[in-house]
Amino acid sequence: MDLGSSNLLGGYKERIRVESSLRIDADRLRAISQTRLDQVSKAASNENLKTSFVKAKVLENYLKVGIGDGHTIVCDEDPSMGGTNLGPRPLQYFLAGLAFCELTIYTQYAAVMRIPLQRLELDVRGLFDIRGKYGVENKFPGFQEIQLELRIDSEENKERIMKLVDTVHERCPAYNTLKGNVTFKGKVIHNGVQINTFEMAPTILA
Repeated sequence: MDLGSSNLLGGYKERIRVESSLRIDADRLRAISQTRLDQVSKAASNENLKTSFVKAKVLENYLKVGIGDGHTIVCDEDPSMGGTNLGPRPLQYFLAGLAFCELTIYTQYAAVMRIPLQRLELDVRGLFDIRGKYGVENKFPGFQEIQLELRIDSEENKERIMKLVDTVHERCPAYNTLKGNVTFKGKVIHNGVQINTFEMAPTILA
């Protein structure tokens, strides 16, 4: 099965074109956010429970596909693990999911708070002991620490930027799902200058 030339993988990397400058339609996003807030505030509790769903399956060895809302993603392992390197590894998707979710909330609340952005980037690194995956010495197999490096360029002052950071950490679904089990360490870089570092230990949810 020649997956490398299939329609499934064709253009996978080429679909994304990296822009040199950030473009955000803040007025549009602010209006949408306000409309959604009004809808959520008026809806009954059970109407606000939403489901995210992805269907995944193995194609060959470690090569997998996932489908969500009509979008197809490809996942694999590198050759040293027995894969064919036709897509990112599972934990890279895991970290990307966190990054994408945080960046979505950053974009949303920057628009709501009328904070102009010229750059918005987030690096995410996860630290784990690989022995846990193989059942060696009863090591915990999950991430022990996740490191975040946020880079924001904005003419807004650093106090407002940190208010945005705090708002995102309060409201990002992915971040709040994980923070009960992993230590987060991070730094905030505003216009090329580090303005804050933080460390958040796991929070045990009641």
